[in-house]
Amino acid sequence: MEIIQKKSSLTANNMDSSLTSFLQHHPDGAYIKNLAGDIIFQNHNLPIFTDLAAQAESVEEKVRTADTAVANVEINAKKENGTTHTLSMTCTPWMQDNRISGTISQFRDITEERAKEIALAESTNLMQLVLEHLPVRVFWKNQDLVYMGMNTVFANDMGFERPDQLIGHDDYHTNMTHEEADICRADDFYVLESREGRYGAEEVIRSEEADDGISWIRVSKVPLHNAAGSMIGVLGMYEDVGQQKRAQIELETALHRERELNELKTRFISMVSHEYRNPLAIIQINAETLLKLDQHIKPEMKEKQLKSILHTTKRMTQLMENTLFIGREDLQELSKEYVAVNMEILVNNVLQELTPQDQSRINFNIKQNQQPIIGIPPHLTQLVHNLISNALKYSSDVIQITLDSHDSNCLLTVTDQGIGIPTEDQPHIFDSFFRSQNVGQVEGNGLGLYIVKRAVTIHNGQINFKSTPTDGTRFDITLPTRQKKLNQ
Repeated sequence: MEIIQKKSSLTANNMDSSLTSFLQHHPDGAYIKNLAGDIIFQNHNLPIFTDLAAQAESVEEKVRTADTAVANVEINAKKENGTTHTLSMTCTPWMQDNRISGTISQFRDITEERAKEIALAESTNLMQLVLEHLPVRVFWKNQDLVYMGMNTVFANDMGFERPDQLIGHDDYHTNMTHEEADICRADDFYVLESREGRYGAEEVIRSEEADDGISWIRVSKVPLHNAAGSMIGVLGMYEDVGQQKRAQIELETALHRERELNELKTRFISMVSHEYRNPLAIIQINAETLLKLDQHIKPEMKEKQLKSILHTTKRMTQLMENTLFIGREDLQELSKEYVAVNMEILVNNVLQELTPQDQSRINFNIKQNQQPIIGIPPHLTQLVHNLISNALKYSSDVIQITLDSHDSNCLLTVTDQGIGIPTEDQPHIFDSFFRSQNVGQVEGNGLGLYIVKRAVTIHNGQINFKSTPTDGTRFDITLPTRQKKLNQ
């Protein structure tokens, strides 16, 4: 049914001409009804709607009954072509002589506004949906660095279940420490003041999920502008790159280890080639001399050459044992070789292998009765032999060797008064193939202390040393005794 086009003339003459003139020129559609519900005036801006009267009547009845205005009531009305429009209706009492004579209704078509609002809401919802599905954390702050928005994963990282719980707060209200918040805000202030973005900065963060308690993120921040181009804050995002970073570190570590192994292999081959060439040449020369001149050579010269062959053979044997020791990587299998070892007997056996001249330079002191330790005899022998051999090579004075017991440990000390170890070399003395800069022409291959350290580690022991250049070196070895080993 159309809005009534026929206007009642019963009261039209009584209307204020200024009111009708105002309504006639009003941009919104409008009409005036009397108390009987008849339209007595309608301006030209009100389109014809088929169902407007019925929907408007309920609003107008409330105004007539309550004698009060009603504003911005939304109603949906259809035109003759079937399209539905959303109208905002305002209805006020029409007063004459201080009495209500009817109602004045105004209608503004807000269909396009509502369509734009719906489109904006859908766009906003879509944007939020996109933010929620991004594989990164996104946030934005105003110029006071107060959070204006973020996606849920960012809110979760900051210790909140939902974004609305963080909006309106700053970094000091998150699960960041005060120091972390200060760093974050300093970063934000830089972006605001410089009006420049920061891209792809890697930062270390605390992580409860990581075994070592840390992880890495890659952060980018840019100035945030409104539609007019004015800067209103900071837009930031970061992604968790912990797994990639750990993979990168593992790869770099593996590559570094491979380079070290290749370098070790090259140095090892060079060392073995050099170390074996000279002893073999010595053996060959002495053996050929003995074969050619056996009947004419003097006994003392013959003894000297035989001792040279014997000494060189022992040197090669020791080099081979060192080589085999370095090649043992199956430390778990070594547990099958552990037996009870009396360190006093073991040290004496090593001393017996020395020449009488070297033995005369050794002062072996046993302070307490030794309890056996659980160990691998060949490795412990190499440990003791290398320490004593080094002391003899780099010192011409008496070597002090002490065995003691303390707190279920065996304590072995080897002290010399030799050339000592330069301070700058001391951090590296247990590295394979490392030799101090002050060794001069003293023979060696840089494996002795490396093997000592490894043997101590295999036996769950500790090694410490004190050294002063030109004043000598002291090594202290602590090895668990049988009782402590069994108690573990």
